[in-house]
Amino acid sequence: MAASGAARTIVRGMSSIRAGVDEAEATFDLGELFFSTTDRKGFILSANSVFTRVSGYSKDEWLGAPHKLVRHPDMPRVVFALLWDRLERGLPVAAYVKNRTKSGAYYWVMALAFPIGDELFSLRLKPSSALLPVVESLYRDLLAEEQSIEMSDRRSSAIDASRASLQRALTALGFADYEAFMARALPAEVASRFAALGAGAGRLHLSPRDSVLCGSHGACQGGLTSLVRMSFGLEGLETLAASYREAAIGLAELADEVSMFAVNAGLTAARTGRRSQVLGEIARLMREAAHDITVEVDRLVGLLDAGTRHIRSLSFDVGRSSLALEVVGQFLSELDDGRLAGELDEAQARRDAVALLGSTVELIESAVARLVALPSTLGALYASLRRLLRHLRSLRILRIRAEVDSAGDDAAEEFSDIVARVEADLVRGLERLEALVAETVIAQRLDAVAQARELTSHARALGSGRDMLAAGLVNQMSPSATMA
Repeated sequence: MAASGAARTIVRGMSSIRAGVDEAEATFDLGELFFSTTDRKGFILSANSVFTRVSGYSKDEWLGAPHKLVRHPDMPRVVFALLWDRLERGLPVAAYVKNRTKSGAYYWVMALAFPIGDELFSLRLKPSSALLPVVESLYRDLLAEEQSIEMSDRRSSAIDASRASLQRALTALGFADYEAFMARALPAEVASRFAALGAGAGRLHLSPRDSVLCGSHGACQGGLTSLVRMSFGLEGLETLAASYREAAIGLAELADEVSMFAVNAGLTAARTGRRSQVLGEIARLMREAAHDITVEVDRLVGLLDAGTRHIRSLSFDVGRSSLALEVVGQFLSELDDGRLAGELDEAQARRDAVALLGSTVELIESAVARLVALPSTLGALYASLRRLLRHLRSLRILRIRAEVDSAGDDAAEEFSDIVARVEADLVRGLERLEALVAETVIAQRLDAVAQARELTSHARALGSGRDMLAAGLVNQMSPSATMA
């Protein structure tokens, strides 16, 4: 799409705005969402009133302009390289982005972008989670690296180096790659936003008066209410998964410790005279128990990795769906009371709403499939925890048996002292596992099947709402409607 004359003037003047050290922040409410669409080359096709107001650009200025119209010079190039790489492969992408207004002020957003047909859709919310300060610091480092390399080498070399640095930073934060990071970051921001909005979270205001719009609006509200509730539940599972991981690390260390003490205890048992056979057998059993714990911890970590990916994929779809429904609901209300004037014409708004609803129905259907599989994922984790609990309890029994069998014998008591050194760690491990088992039992009570049925019902309603909007759009564009 060719840029308009106004857009070309704005783009040429972008370089004249310097990012000052004391630049102001452009403020907007946590409850507001940005929306815009572009063609596949990034030229803006449509945007909502939030984008227009906060960016400071009028519709005449942003229409047909490249989306980099609002790009801030503090942004490292590698972020946009990742963004375009995923979009060109037909994949959604979420990223923290620092933008710049027409006046030179800045504002941060968590940007979600995804392709629908020949267009790219972008929904953006205000970041409010603890991840933003981490990202700000990381972006400063990446930008400095890029600028340093670009002084003597090609831009592509700077991006490659920055990409490697980003991967190292993500690994240090516990993420396998950028996809894993964004799968956590978007749900975290959505949940943080919902928590801060409190009772107003997921509530669509100004229900339309038009019957067709009202039906679609009601479907959006029903679906959004369920997704908000599910978002909080999934955050709880994310927290539980983090507890699993922390416990797995501690248990692996405990298994190594027990194995080492068992070897020392075996050597000591050989010097205990008539009790050496009994105590040597106890030491052997302890080594076997430590080995069993190590094997089970490895199995738990594998299950945990798969379960975390499962939960985060579901959370990402839920977060994306909830944002899309909120934007569509706002469109429908604005369509009914004429507040779209000056931003989007009615036909464009309806087309965007139809496209978003269609995409969201597909996402919800995907979420339903993941929800149905969730109980088996939790069940496998629960079974692994129970096996670990049995291994730890058997270790404690062996420790008590060693104490009894070595009583009254100075040499044998040395064996008991060695084994007793792991007692405190065994007790802590048992307490931690018992707490995790209890939490997992509670998590398993999450009626995923009922929630899947509920979401399926909402998906049908949203599909009907999409069809009604599409039919209204066809009627609106028909020759008879045009002549009326």
